[in-house]
Amino acid sequence: MVNGLSNSNIPATEVELLIVSAGTGNDFARNYNMPRGNEILDLIDNGDRHIQDLGTVTYQVDGENQKSFFHNFAGAGFDSYVIKNNSNLKWLGASSYMFSIFTSFLSYSNKHCLINAGGDIIEGKIYMMLASVGTYCGGGMRINKNAVTDDGLLDLLIARDINKLDVALNVSSLYNGSISSHPKVYTRQVEQLSIIPKDILSVEADGELLGIAPSEIKIVPKALKVLIPRDFRS
Repeated sequence: MVNGLSNSNIPATEVELLIVSAGTGNDFARNYNMPRGNEILDLIDNGDRHIQDLGTVTYQVDGENQKSFFHNFAGAGFDSYVIKNNSNLKWLGASSYMFSIFTSFLSYSNKHCLINAGGDIIEGKIYMMLASVGTYCGGGMRINKNAVTDDGLLDLLIARDINKLDVALNVSSLYNGSISSHPKVYTRQVEQLSIIPKDILSVEADGELLGIAPSEIKIVPKALKVLIPRDFRS
């Protein structure tokens, strides 16, 4: 839906999107503390109209360059590997993503790439890279805890060459927002970044596997109007 709206000639201020928590992750809804059930319908009359940023990501499919919009996050590395594995587990329902995280953790190997983050060059093996409009991803992981959805910036997190034991010991920090303080984690706010892979590196956006790097990721300010609770910032 976001790609359809963004590729149309309709201004962002003329279409209102109501987010319904019905997926396996629901991170977009979690960003705004969206209600569940029939309560969500109250937002049509009583919610705030909030215009947030979007992002774009380029990638390759069968050697052809393509571009997609995203409303929450784009990533490469472990997260895209999880999503690739999860595509065969959807029959498990809401538990499929967590099961995929566990099985992917056992088999994943870090990927070598070069990332240009607003002029900062990060080269070497990485565990994962996430560029976020919002705060949450991966079914409740608070990866970029200070992300603001309408500030015109992407919140970037790169977990460098972290080993499996280190990941296991820091699982809680992925959910409480303290992962950014890890010595092997790089964070920065950027308007755009590029990824040049040395290994085959899958790319995803908003939980959908897209293709492979090389990629460019950019912010698109004030590009999507959403209905949200009036007190979501509190």
